[in-house]
Amino acid sequence: MIDTAPEFESAVLQRVAREVSGDPTIRVRACVATPITSGTSRSDVHRVVLDVESVSGGGQVSVFHKIYRNITKDGTLRAATDPIWKREVLLYESDLLGGVETGLRAARCLDIDWASPTECGLWLEDVGDLWSENWSIERYGLAARHLGQFNGHYVVENKVPDADFLFRDQWHRYLEWCGDGLERLEAHRTDPRVLAVYSEDTTTALLHLWSRREQLVSEVHASVPLSLGHGDTSGRNLYDAPQYPQQTVAIDWECVGLATLADDPARLLGSSIHWFFRGRMDEAGYLADSILTGYLEGLRDVGWDGDAAAVEQAFLAIAATIYGFSYTGFVGQILGEETEEYGRRAYGCTGEQVECHRREMGQFFSDIGTRYLTHPGKDRPRIGK
Repeated sequence: MIDTAPEFESAVLQRVAREVSGDPTIRVRACVATPITSGTSRSDVHRVVLDVESVSGGGQVSVFHKIYRNITKDGTLRAATDPIWKREVLLYESDLLGGVETGLRAARCLDIDWASPTECGLWLEDVGDLWSENWSIERYGLAARHLGQFNGHYVVENKVPDADFLFRDQWHRYLEWCGDGLERLEAHRTDPRVLAVYSEDTTTALLHLWSRREQLVSEVHASVPLSLGHGDTSGRNLYDAPQYPQQTVAIDWECVGLATLADDPARLLGSSIHWFFRGRMDEAGYLADSILTGYLEGLRDVGWDGDAAAVEQAFLAIAATIYGFSYTGFVGQILGEETEEYGRRAYGCTGEQVECHRREMGQFFSDIGTRYLTHPGKDRPRIGK
């Protein structure tokens, strides 16, 4: 046994090191595991640096390790048939990503180590630290083009999968989680503290959009085909990896599933605005236009010849509803006068800064929703204009 964390068997470490390096003579001498904040699954994630030697010399190899356990957030055991806890593992065990040659690629799986039927270790290549936080508007557009190529591939090749473990209708389920925030916003819309963040116009637009949400979902599903989607294309999950120039590497496939075309780029827009555009919301419209343009180009790259206006409608509807509705939960912090503590804890900024960003986000996504409802099809002006 190597002198390191007890869950890492020496044979597994050596196998991983040889897989990532391509050197069959490598031997692992030691390793250091550093914990990393995990994604939606709340799995234990570590960056593991291996100290290695081989016939060609010594050095270090860096990889990622994720532990998946079949337990819920409160520590109870899930049903044995529930795949949610191991969805990413099942994806890597499947052939769903095999033979897909597009600008988007998943981080390479190096090894899957099943400790028991309810616990699994997933070893992944280290893709570095160049995530999208500092991307240019144009680079976001390129990432969206890669997403379009990826989503479009399954539609054009008539290979949309139907595996049992895939997420289904995540958009509709997500909207169900937003009800409490909208109810609280409506109930306290005249409170001066709430009005300072959610103007009367913004609240009216969001509540009107909320009343139409079921219709929006039905319209999009009727007009845009389903494909395989990443499901959580947060800018925090997309990387420029040095080993894959001119490509976009996606990590954290825990929400992978069937979704309409435009779902992935809408999530890229909304999540990136949330995390990375505080103080620069004057660029949000241009970001949206770059992402949508790039995504449609990516669909065309792989031979998709469908209705671009329908995809744009879907893009607007998904972005407006998910990111217009979900952050209304902030009303709770406003009423509890917790914005200062919340801003410091969640974003490392002041309460005033987070209130300003929420105000600008609310206006932006309510405007997108209004644009969807009032400018059908080709009559709609471009978002960045």
